[in-house]
Amino acid sequence: MNNIFAGRPSRVWSHGKWIEVGYLNDPPKNKGKRPQKQKSFKIDWVKLPNYWIEQLDRCQRLGTIKLAHRILREAYKRQYLGGEVVLSVAVTGLPRSTRRRAVEEMVKLGLIHTQQEGNKAVVVTELLLGDDKPKRARRGRNGK
Repeated sequence: MNNIFAGRPSRVWSHGKWIEVGYLNDPPKNKGKRPQKQKSFKIDWVKLPNYWIEQLDRCQRLGTIKLAHRILREAYKRQYLGGEVVLSVAVTGLPRSTRRRAVEEMVKLGLIHTQQEGNKAVVVTELLLGDDKPKRARRGRNGK
């Protein structure tokens, strides 16, 4: 009788056909191959708050609009991955001078609060969505 455990065959002839056999302590079949990389986080869409649209209509530079879109994309990503929104060249894709002016303008427009330590990249500490502002009460015909 053929001892199937002696040579550890990967296939056994049974009932007129070959059957694949595996053992619990067998080494993995992909030994020597690279493990597959984890897929990067992909963003399909991001909400653009109405308050931001109104404020960005008043901005002076195109770089400010580009930076605003990138900040919203990063903030959405950080909801799932955690961490903070760091405005580095890798994240924004904007040159330093353009990024600096755009950050200043966004702070003036009341869209973000930032923090910077020394010569490090600017970190967005808070996104302002316009909900914090008190809404004006509507008055009827009689002023009530």
